[in-house]
Amino acid sequence: MSGHVAKAIVLSVFDTVLASLALAAVEPQLAAPAFVLGLGPAGALAAAIGWLAGRARGDRLATLLVAALACVAFEAALGAGISALAIGPHVQPVRGSFVALVTCAWVPTSLLTIVLERWTRPGDPIPRARWIRRARV
Repeated sequence: MSGHVAKAIVLSVFDTVLASLALAAVEPQLAAPAFVLGLGPAGALAAAIGWLAGRARGDRLATLLVAALACVAFEAALGAGISALAIGPHVQPVRGSFVALVTCAWVPTSLLTIVLERWTRPGDPIPRARWIRRARV
């Protein structure tokens, strides 16, 4: 596992915790399932974003933000679909759960994507020192 992938997975766990805490303030009944069900896909998608962070050139931040926010929408749709399947006929579905998931997840995901971009940014090569010796006459 490359260093970029490992860094992205670590940040994805932190992101899942932050998104679940934000979701607990908006939709408390969705916070625990979102955390538990979000760790697996978040880790897998973060591995892909970490791989991308190691290979992206040019405007890395825009590339990583687009990829990360697409993953947020995918995970929210996945979570809303799983919750719709898991809810029995006797339980009222939570209205706007998809919107609540996306709203609570995009801010920490965007901030941690910026952290990932900076953390995985290739360093500038240190220029070689030039020793100019003048021949003494």
